[in-house]
Amino acid sequence: MIFGGSGRSGEGSIPSVATIGLRRPIRRLPRSGEPLSFQVTVHVEGAPLTWVSDAVLSARAERELLDGAEELLRFSTGRVSARDVQRTTRRVGRQIEELLLGRGVREALDDLAPSAVMLDVDETVLNLPWELAGALEREVALEVPLGGLVSSRVRPRPRRNPVGEDRVVRLLPVGDPTGDLPAAGAEVDAIAALSGPIGPATLEVTVLRGAAATRGHFDDLVRDGRFDVVHFAGHGRFDLRRPGESAIVFADGPSLRADDVASIPWSQPPYVVFNSACESARSGGNRRLVSRSGSSSGLAAAFLAAGVQGYLGYSFVADDVSAAAVADAFYSGLCRLQNVGMAVLEARRSARSRFDQVGDLAAFGLTYVGDAGGAHRADLATAV
Repeated sequence: MIFGGSGRSGEGSIPSVATIGLRRPIRRLPRSGEPLSFQVTVHVEGAPLTWVSDAVLSARAERELLDGAEELLRFSTGRVSARDVQRTTRRVGRQIEELLLGRGVREALDDLAPSAVMLDVDETVLNLPWELAGALEREVALEVPLGGLVSSRVRPRPRRNPVGEDRVVRLLPVGDPTGDLPAAGAEVDAIAALSGPIGPATLEVTVLRGAAATRGHFDDLVRDGRFDVVHFAGHGRFDLRRPGESAIVFADGPSLRADDVASIPWSQPPYVVFNSACESARSGGNRRLVSRSGSSSGLAAAFLAAGVQGYLGYSFVADDVSAAAVADAFYSGLCRLQNVGMAVLEARRSARSRFDQVGDLAAFGLTYVGDAGGAHRADLATAV
């Protein structure tokens, strides 16, 4: 075990959620070629102390990280040989680990043995592949539930209060809108098959798929329904130069851009959005989560700013068969464990063997921004 934690509290113990913070103390956006100075913090939930240390990411090191991530992205699209992917994955994993866990941070976490880990990263470096920390060696994302927080200038929205809600978990999967991803259709069918009693709650699934999955139909459903989880299984696109133009593709085209998310007419945002599309967790570097003009840094940024409490997506290209397998592991785990953080961990672990076999990056590319430890304190009916 990486930190000695099991991801679940044992008899006679309490959950111990550790947060590793990586924040820029400077308010302005970084300039091109400027070294990035960070305060690295470690805090265990309930503890009266937060440990603070300093770290610097040089312009060269940042470039090497981005180049490594780009190489892995090319591999995920079939443009880099499989023999190179392990070398690059290990190198990038070591660089991310050193930034996050150097200067005694790892030793402190080994001593603390957290049951879950949260990474609180500055909005300007949300584009770095944090889930790769320790990849192929001491793999942070595959040892304990790992979630993310974003330190941002965006004011948080009021959260939904699960105490006053019923015990029905309402899930809206949007599947294969373009009709050319059969595995995405199967992904939605597998989710729908989970309908029924799950522990103290009941799962109710409303399916939107194929030609019926238009932006207008989606808006009508979320306007009238109080969905707890929304799942997209289809094509997506990421625009590096204009992240706000990144989009989810519906049957009537790329009709949900990141910059459109703020105008979705839902009665209230869902607890969780799982965007099972290629590059759906990517963001622009050296940007605000949402700029002063209202342009977001990608789909993840847009949904988080809109009040979604948990977002899942991919940093790399995920083929529809791999994405379907990850989704199946996630939702099966969610229904069985009633614990979002553990369900994400199971989904990552389910994809790990495919990395060794064919270099499938889903185990390290699956990103969860949300509370990985909160499921120790809330049941499935809250979906967080």
